[in-house]
Amino acid sequence: MDRIKGGDRVTIQAQAFDPDGDLLTLYVCKSDKAGAGGCTGGAPKTYCSSTGLLNPVCSFNTEKDDILYEWFASVVDNRGSIDGPIEGNYTTDSTPPVAKIYSLASDRYNLVDTQNDLKTIVTLEVEPGSSCRIGKDPVNRFHKDRSYSFLEKECSGSNGSANCNLGNLRKDDPSKDRITNLTRAYVSCKDDVGNEQTTLENIDVVFASSL
Repeated sequence: MDRIKGGDRVTIQAQAFDPDGDLLTLYVCKSDKAGAGGCTGGAPKTYCSSTGLLNPVCSFNTEKDDILYEWFASVVDNRGSIDGPIEGNYTTDSTPPVAKIYSLASDRYNLVDTQNDLKTIVTLEVEPGSSCRIGKDPVNRFHKDRSYSFLEKECSGSNGSANCNLGNLRKDDPSKDRITNLTRAYVSCKDDVGNEQTTLENIDVVFASSL
């Protein structure tokens, strides 16, 4: 199984029936040790279990960490006959992507937009497969940091980079500080399994425009 966001659910279904019409119980265990009564070690060693006449299925919440886990599924009938185990695995991913500023307006060294091209582009280096969004304060004095879910403007890019366009920042743009001429923007990213940067993890971009 591929990576899964930590805390998401995994569902296991057995393709099984009993010719005698017995009830079947599916046990999904944390080890390959199981008996007629279930996973050896009881509840602490059991991911989930369910009972049915045909193709029993059960689900469990994954751990909120970044580790490879194995599971072992066995089916037991009313007479104690066991089929299995069948094994599988999943890797949890609970860590938001890491991003850093690569350039602003194609300048890697100074956070100043000197290009008269009707756009201000922030380029990021970010974990491959991630998506990013950008936004700025509608009024400079209202510094309200934002995470991915609360930003609307999508950034473009691929292969570990993101290009975030703030558009044309006019001289009288309300996001600019009237004394310092600085604009504050926020860039927040989400990885390919859905882990989002919080306001503590995203990037605050404070820059000047010479136009």
